Amino acid sequence: MWPQGSHRMTSRYNSQGHVIEQAHFGLDGKPVLSASGYHRVVNRLDDRNKVLEQVVFGTNDEPARHKDWGAFRVLARHDQQGSMTDALLLGPNGRPTNGKGKFARGRWTYGPSSKMEEVAYWRADPAGRLRLWKRLDGSWRDTLVANLADDGRPLEWPEGDHLKTFRYDSRGNVVDERHFDKDGKPVLMNKGYHRWCSASTARTTSSNSPSSAPGASRRSSWRQGTFVPCPVTIRRGTEQKS
Repeated sequence: MWPQGSHRMTSRYNSQGHVIEQAHFGLDGKPVLSASGYHRVVNRLDDRNKVLEQVVFGTNDEPARHKDWGAFRVLARHDQQGSMTDALLLGPNGRPTNGKGKFARGRWTYGPSSKMEEVAYWRADPAGRLRLWKRLDGSWRDTLVANLADDGRPLEWPEGDHLKTFRYDSRGNVVDERHFDKDGKPVLMNKGYHRWCSASTARTTSSNSPSSAPGASRRSSWRQGTFVPCPVTIRRGTEQKS
């Protein structure tokens, strides 16, 4: 048996010698599932032979799920250096589906020398709508996190917010944190504040603003610095400086 879990494989190639279709069979010559969870895979390649689309099928030619992705069909994009920049996972119904990594779409942004600068993930809800779930910086730190169920339905954390954003200093410490509702509007958590930040960030934001706001909770000595409620008030669902 091959490491892929089959006794015999058949393949088709494009003119450059890259696989565009492959199928797996057992000792008796009948179709079997490979170790990756499919019997047959079909690839659509670009002019650089990078996979643009991949579809997998079971032993009866029914839709299967690739174990690496957890999806029936994957659409991908690559940059000029060959790095994958976008992947969309689809189910047999053609709608986005949440795969093995619990996301339906991933986007990877690279800078000079192909260094990772940002990663973003979306989850699909039961209707197939994509909802932004996470955004991370080049050091794999969360810069945005939304509370979504495994099936993509928007939820709230016990504190009353649905989405959080973070900003970091050069040492990797959080210096600014903000909270939003399911509509993306600033929200006051049950702790009484929408945003908190380091004292230095608060001074930079507005040197003429008070260091605390009515109903806001003061946070002190977190990691390296002292944190205070930032000079922000909530009015009619918008964020405004005091």
